[in-house]
Amino acid sequence: MSTLSFRPAVRVGQPSLIVLDAKPSVTLHAKVSAISEDPVDSSDGALYQVMFAADNPGGSSLFGAAIHVHLDRPTR
Repeated sequence: MSTLSFRPAVRVGQPSLIVLDAKPSVTLHAKVSAISEDPVDSSDGALYQVMFAADNPGGSSLFGAAIHVHLDRPTR
């Protein structure tokens, strides 16, 4: 039995920016707050749900919003 060792590309606490598709001028600063331990079935391989904690000083409604997330690269 062998053990795979890898560095995940996403880590809890990793800084990110959230851009709302409906309001591209709105950018929210966020951090990864949780990563699911259970993968979601996908034909593309293993995918994991990621939760973000975002600063939202303008009070933009995020319920059901389509977004893009830009992750800062983790430091080694």
